[in-house]
Amino acid sequence: MGSKKPSDFFNIFPDEKSELNFVDTPHIIADIFYEIFYKIAEDLYLSGDKKKKEEARRIFIEILERIESSAEYLGYPQSYIPTLFRLAEIYFVGFGDVECDLNKAEGYCRTILSLAETNTNALCLLGEITHKKRLIETGEESELHEEAMRYFQRALEIDPYCEQALLCLGGIYYNCHDLKKALNFWKQLLNINPKHAAALSGVGLVFLQHHNFEEAAKYFKRALKSDRENPDIDALYGLGEIDRMEERFPEAIEKYRKVLERDPDCQEALFSIGRAYYHGIGIEENDKDAFRFLNQFVTLYEKDKKVSKNCYIEALYILGEIYAACEDEKSGKAAVYYFRKILKKDRKHAGALYWMGELYYTGHGTKKNKERAFNFFRKAYKADPEDIETLFRLGKFFYFGASFDSGRILERNPVKARRYLERVKSLDVGYNSREVDDMLSSIETELKELEEAKSSAVEPKFR
Repeated sequence: MGSKKPSDFFNIFPDEKSELNFVDTPHIIADIFYEIFYKIAEDLYLSGDKKKKEEARRIFIEILERIESSAEYLGYPQSYIPTLFRLAEIYFVGFGDVECDLNKAEGYCRTILSLAETNTNALCLLGEITHKKRLIETGEESELHEEAMRYFQRALEIDPYCEQALLCLGGIYYNCHDLKKALNFWKQLLNINPKHAAALSGVGLVFLQHHNFEEAAKYFKRALKSDRENPDIDALYGLGEIDRMEERFPEAIEKYRKVLERDPDCQEALFSIGRAYYHGIGIEENDKDAFRFLNQFVTLYEKDKKVSKNCYIEALYILGEIYAACEDEKSGKAAVYYFRKILKKDRKHAGALYWMGELYYTGHGTKKNKERAFNFFRKAYKADPEDIETLFRLGKFFYFGASFDSGRILERNPVKARRYLERVKSLDVGYNSREVDDMLSSIETELKELEEAKSSAVEPKFR
């Protein structure tokens, strides 16, 4: 017998043209078919492989379509709730070619609750959906939304030991930076189930935030021990972060790679490896690979914000720098696009302000405009008075002066120029040392001559 895809097995269902159709199938037979196909789909879904998950989604949907085609006669039997819930989960998270669709996910959850109003899984997922919608609306992680909290409270009223509610609450409070509440919920869950891998990883993440690496590592290792066949991704990533913070960079990279083997869309690992490639930390510097990982991270983040905004902004900044280093015009325009994107999120981002000044100054990716360049450099200086490149640019502006397209004149100011350039030298004596030394020497000569001329001046003798 030739091999078949799991979804091919649906061919044993009678089709609509057959004398015997699904509606007429006795309930017990329909349930047997459902159990078989649900088991196939469930095994594929839990495999962790993206292609298998996509196949699982197709089977779940086909099961549901057959149920819906018979809904007039059968309604939604409660035995089909697991399929509805899996579909809700799939659309809540999204993966591969499946886009995250919160409205679809919410619809499936509400259907479940119409069949079983005390279903705690559906209540908890509705709480997560509501919180995620709030996050998308505001663009910021904030305190748990009141409506979302009501769903979790309802789940805990129904089942005070509801592991999913405690897990979700811990995760949401962790992302809201309320580590105390997150730790409290995860520890409650561990009192119920001491081997709960996700809760163990969560506690480890809290200790990691407090830089208590020893305790964090203990919890991450316990999480990995609790399920050796399906290693917890957060635990693997957490151990990688400990290696990075303790400067064991090659070991950190190895763990990030293991995370991506388990979940190719893990935003934290994509960001960490991309950043490592760009800076050459623990791995050979490679802008091409840095771009590949960080571009994938940014694409995923913009669909579903799973990490902090700071990681997103840093990734945008690195992508902008990669493009700015390329000489072609399209790359210059891409650099401008990324730096502007950062400034929409953070108007005082010193690096993006400096680069916008540089791009306007050189005319790379945008029309050359020295007045705009000067204004961006001044803003960058206000945001970070110690940035050596900004100081150098401002020193040159005041050393040479400038005539802008608007007709405005920036007068030479050797005193200001000296202040900026001396600061450059104090921060890094080797930075453009010849040019800086020549300008400072010229300024000193000029100011000395002015002082001598001033001191030798005499009042005119009047008759």
